[in-house]
Amino acid sequence: MDVIGKAVVDLVPFFIEAFGLKKEIYHDIDVLYQDKRAAYFRLASASKYYRHPVVREGTTQQEEYAKKTLGILMYLRKHSDSEVWDQFFGIMKKGWPHVFEYIDNNDVISFESFFADRTECLGNSGSVNAETAVLLCMANLWGKEVEADSLFESVCRVLHGRLMVRERNNPGVFCHKNMEMALLKNVRELMRQIHKKYGEINTLDSVFRLADEELAEHVFFYERLCDAEGMNISRIFDDIAISAADIEEILGAYLSGFHHESTSEAAKYLVSGLLFRGLLKAYKTAKEHYLHSSKDGTYIDAEFYEKTVEAAIGEREHYKAQAEQFRRQVVELRENLDNMYSKKMAEMGKKIKELENQMLVEKQKEKELIALRSLMFSLNNVDAPEVPDLQEESVMDVIKVKVAVAGGFERWQRKMKERYPHFIFITSENFDTRLLDGVGHVFIFARHIGHKLYYRVINEAKKRDMPVSYVSKVNEELAVKEMKNALAGQKVS
Repeated sequence: MDVIGKAVVDLVPFFIEAFGLKKEIYHDIDVLYQDKRAAYFRLASASKYYRHPVVREGTTQQEEYAKKTLGILMYLRKHSDSEVWDQFFGIMKKGWPHVFEYIDNNDVISFESFFADRTECLGNSGSVNAETAVLLCMANLWGKEVEADSLFESVCRVLHGRLMVRERNNPGVFCHKNMEMALLKNVRELMRQIHKKYGEINTLDSVFRLADEELAEHVFFYERLCDAEGMNISRIFDDIAISAADIEEILGAYLSGFHHESTSEAAKYLVSGLLFRGLLKAYKTAKEHYLHSSKDGTYIDAEFYEKTVEAAIGEREHYKAQAEQFRRQVVELRENLDNMYSKKMAEMGKKIKELENQMLVEKQKEKELIALRSLMFSLNNVDAPEVPDLQEESVMDVIKVKVAVAGGFERWQRKMKERYPHFIFITSENFDTRLLDGVGHVFIFARHIGHKLYYRVINEAKKRDMPVSYVSKVNEELAVKEMKNALAGQKVS
């Protein structure tokens, strides 16, 4: 344990993880590991760090070399073996030459100074963690003072945070045990809705028996990707069990991330989550099998191993050819994944841009609508100047057009009814919508109309694709002229 920053951080997991991340020293570790492989394995497997979450969260290869490094460290801790130490020290210098150069040239270790020349690794958290662990361990080994600058404090918080994330007793870690009751209630209700709409989706096998065409196509997408890799997805999932807690965690992650409960969308995320989680479980199972069978590359029966070396020499070229083939496959797979990732990111970026533009347009429309409504409802009661008469030949006779008038003072409506008894006058928001059947034009008396009536009339007019105009004049003659102008498609100044 080391006190770094304001927290107590165990650097050992990060130190051995650094060796697992450094592929260029794998061969050197193998060479050193070979001579005392049985002793290294026994010491590593007896250590509390052998199954540490930080060590186990990476790839199979990263975990293997981290554990090999752990065995070597445990051996050096127990034995004063200068030959092994010199070899191990040489591996560290090869992997992190800049760390040793900085240690040699500085009495006080400053993280800001060190990483100022290592900007290329600041974008990779794994590289930063590795560099930090090696730098701190070497500084401690050489008795160098470490300056607690801001970057040092920041990196320390990151390391401490990583340890806490992998601590299952930490209430901040997302897992079934830490899900709040309110979230669990929503998850189970969403699961009930999915079951009602799509049937049971609670096992990996059930994913391949979905009756819904859209979900089946969703699964078929993953099957095609497996076909492209020459793998059978259903066989990958042999003996892989999914628990009720696993399913609730999938839906809990969905609700926590998206904050809405769309049944169809949730079903897709559930199917994708089951497939992804199944692959993770299958990969973890494969890792466990490999590491258990190979004992981190160590054959415990050393005598039997020595007897098989001679026979294995003849197969070396065959394995080298296979390794080259695998290398080419890995390169091809990486290129394919990079291309897929770039394409998907470009598509997502385009979609996000489209949505952002659409949001701006909608916000602008909303502003314009609010401004219009505010204008209409804030008109004062002073009549505007008299509207000039329009030429008769250019004006449609308002009497021949069936119109509806919404709003208006009681006296104004009474006079208008006397003049145009066939007009439809709407005064209550609870009006019978059939009154608008056959109406050719809707007028809204903007000076006196309730909000509810206004919105209901507007909505009904939109449904029927009827033109809507506004009347603002209290004087009946002027109001009629406004209506005529609207019907004739003219504006009144």
